[in-house]
Parts: sequence; structure tokens; C-alpha cells
Amino acid sequence: MVGVDKVAEEVEKGAEAAKSSAPYIIGAIIVIGAASALLAWVSSFKTGLVKDNSQYIEAAILLTLGYVAVELFAKGVEAFFATAGPGAAKLTKTVTRITGYAALLSLLVSVFKANTAAAVALGSFAGMAIGFASQQVVGNALAGLFLAVSRPFRIGDRISVPAAKAEGKVINIGVMYTVLEADDKTVLIPSSKILGNVIEVSKQKNAKQEEPI
Repeated sequence: MVGVDKVAEEVEKGAEAAKSSAPYIIGAIIVIGAASALLAWVSSFKTGLVKDNSQYIEAAILLTLGYVAVELFAKGVEAFFATAGPGAAKLTKTVTRITGYAALLSLLVSVFKANTAAAVALGSFAGMAIGFASQQVVGNALAGLFLAVSRPFRIGDRISVPAAKAEGKVINIGVMYTVLEADDKTVLIPSSKILGNVIEVSKQKNAKQEEPI
């Protein structure tokens, strides 16, 4: 019965997650449909002012509606993975954003295919922006994975991380953050601040043994 109850609980969580993310995903699909319709409308002009400036109009549509669609989809993914913990939700949202903006970039490059210099400049700038934005996230995620494998501490232990100037009882171990309970506040320490730095651990005999998220 315990196994059945566990399965039922997981199914209920999945249904709740899908319900929370559905409005964002549907909104993103509607925005993508609107963008496709507008792009088709612009392409239908064979002559005139719209035709002469079609590249810039298409780029404006992609940038505006593409941004809205990516953000909505990222929020939907974050809502779906919220039950897995704040670290997992934040990580999946960031990865979704990076993937969405990379796809948006490729579409913008295709719009400027007749202007090689503009496409190269746009690609270089966007590549640097995406690389800079993802550097800290990827570093934190890798550090979190190493901590999950090495497991230098567990939930219930008290740790002190001088590099982060934080000390408290471990209440959650995520991919992006380790959460401490310190006095009357909750402290989130990035995984990269823990890995490679000195950690003072006070093991608790009855610490709750849980797997990292």
C-alpha cells in the first residue's frame, strides 16, 4: 500500500505541475502562431514600402513576439519543475531561455541572410551574451552535480562555509543551491561557493538521509 500511495502522490504532483504550467505553454503557442501569421502577411507583399523594409519588419516581429514566447515557455517549464525544488526549477528555466534565444537568433540570422555582415555581427553579439549569461549557471550546475556525487554533508548536518560567510543546518541540497537554516532566516548558498572551498561539517547522528535534488 505504501508503494501505491507513493505512486498516487507522484501522479498528483505531476498533474498539479502540468496544470500550473499549462497557461504559460498555451500562451507561448498562441504568441508563436501570431508571429507566424504576421510573418506570412509581410511576405505576401510583392512591392511597396512593406516589401522594401520586409527584413526590418520581420526582425521586429521576431524580436518582440519571440521574446514574449521564450519568456512564457520558460515560465511554464519553471512552473512544471517547481515540485522538484527551487534549484531544479531555476536551472530548467535558464536552460530553456538559453535554448529559446539560440533558436530566435538562428531565425534572425535567416532574416538577414542577404546581409552577411549584419548576420555575422548579430551572431557574434548574441553568442557572447548567451555565453556570458550561462557561464555562472553552468558552473553552479556542475558544482552541484559534484556535490551530489561526493556528498560531503547531508540534510540535518550543520555546516560552516567561510567563503560564503554562512553557517547553519542543512535543510535542502539542490543542484544550484544548498539551503541552510540559520537562526530566524533561510540562507541559499550557490553550489560553486561550496565546491573547492573549506567547509566545516558537524555531523548529526540522526540526520535525515535524503538524496540531493
